[in-house]
Amino acid sequence: MTATFIIDYSEFYPGYGKVYQGGGPDVSMSFDKIMVVQMARDIGQLMVKKDQYLVFMGIDDGPSGVLPDEILISMAGLCRSWLSHGNDCVYGCFLGRSRSTYMNTATMMLITGWGVDKCLQKISSMREIAIMPCFVEQLKRLEVLWK
Repeated sequence: MTATFIIDYSEFYPGYGKVYQGGGPDVSMSFDKIMVVQMARDIGQLMVKKDQYLVFMGIDDGPSGVLPDEILISMAGLCRSWLSHGNDCVYGCFLGRSRSTYMNTATMMLITGWGVDKCLQKISSMREIAIMPCFVEQLKRLEVLWK
């Protein structure tokens, strides 16, 4: 499955990059610089090229995959920093519907100050999602930090 364009943050914040989301992200797409954030049980056949960077979080798609708050907050901060320098990011997981939505939503909340529901609405307007309720519960609890 090819990664789907989700949002161009430069429309809100000059100099920011774009975000894509998918299952087994297609990192062969043409990007000047890209960071692939892969959230799955294993890395599979994922390969990156020069000027493409990989962040891997081996988590389950369920309650045991909920990251500690400080890790989720730190990862969202890393992604925001990357995007703020005009670089693009691809969030991926097995099907590109749950774990990738989890991390994409956390980053979107941090950058925009939007709530969980608005972020999920934006992502689902661009691609099919099926985020696990346990991820949504954590994001809703952390929502007050990013408003």
